[in-house]
Amino acid sequence: MKELEALLTARFKTKPAEYWLAALEEAGVPCGPVNDMLQALADPQTIAREMVVEVEHSTLAASRRSDCRSSSRRRPARCGRAHRSTGEHTSSILAAYGFDADEIAALHKEGAIAAAEFAGDEVG
Repeated sequence: MKELEALLTARFKTKPAEYWLAALEEAGVPCGPVNDMLQALADPQTIAREMVVEVEHSTLAASRRSDCRSSSRRRPARCGRAHRSTGEHTSSILAAYGFDADEIAALHKEGAIAAAEFAGDEVG
């Protein structure tokens, strides 16, 4: 097996991938390119299916996401929301566990809750 792999590798290196893809397709051999990340993101199919989308974030700049899944081949992928910030819901989680607003504010004042975490949460 390693001998065959070495022979094929040497042969495939003699011409660009586009040449081999066309030759294999013409011969009826199912094939496709192996893309790196940048090639995959620029692939026409990726773009047509909107598999990389820009998502707004409540406190950070908009970001591009590529981990969205489409439930149908006929519909493009859709992301529900942007990635969460670290500690984004700290205050609301503490409130759910019985901490009141004054206790949460004290934790913030003591430095136990970072300013970005505290500012972004609503205490409910």
